Amino acid sequence: MIYFLILFFLFILFYLYDVLHITKGVRFFWFFSFALLVLVAGLRFKVGGDTFSYLINYEYFPTFFEFASFDFENARYDFFWYVFCAICKLFSTSYFFMQFMHAFLINIAFFYFIKKYIKYKFLGVFLYFIFGFLYFNTEIMRESLAVAVFLFSLDAFYNKKWIRYFLFVTVAILFHSWALILAI
Repeated sequence: MIYFLILFFLFILFYLYDVLHITKGVRFFWFFSFALLVLVAGLRFKVGGDTFSYLINYEYFPTFFEFASFDFENARYDFFWYVFCAICKLFSTSYFFMQFMHAFLINIAFFYFIKKYIKYKFLGVFLYFIFGFLYFNTEIMRESLAVAVFLFSLDAFYNKKWIRYFLFVTVAILFHSWALILAI
């Protein structure tokens, strides 16, 4: 039910700000939409295939203090996923803190992309909510961090700043090895 209410809310924002071109309250509702999506994704409980898998295994992921003794050769995930989890564990050992930080970073990337590259911003948020929100926030958590890094790299790509772009690509690959496709 909550997803339908959010969908309706985002459609109203699209209609008011992108169709009718009302300017009053644009910034407030932009940040409110961002906060709403972060809260929904960050405070979810057992929604998504990856979510449940990581919830079970999170306690076994290394902290920074355990990195030296962790067996990365036989690790199941890519290196930066463990780094991300270890950074989160510096602040809280709760899986839900990591889940919230993941939702925050993913949605920052998508809102940045929408604001920078899409003319009708609230339409972009509306479509992101319909077609990608649940997928990127709950199903492909590691891959979505690589996608987020890629979204931030687009400026370097469009401006042909190749060294900067390939640094972003390297970071994306360290989150998920399939991001190697970005190098091509």
